[in-house]
Amino acid sequence: MMVTLLLATEIIVMTAARTSVAAIIFAKNIHRRHRKASVE
Repeated sequence: MMVTLLLATEIIVMTAARTSVAAIIFAKNIHRRHRKASVE
């Protein structure tokens, strides 16, 4: 029981970390594209 709970927590943490990293990269790309568009 304890091992299953630990494994589930690890999976949730990994998924959350991956999602936040993807969101940060996505936000940076949007910001860069927006700045480039306003310069031209």
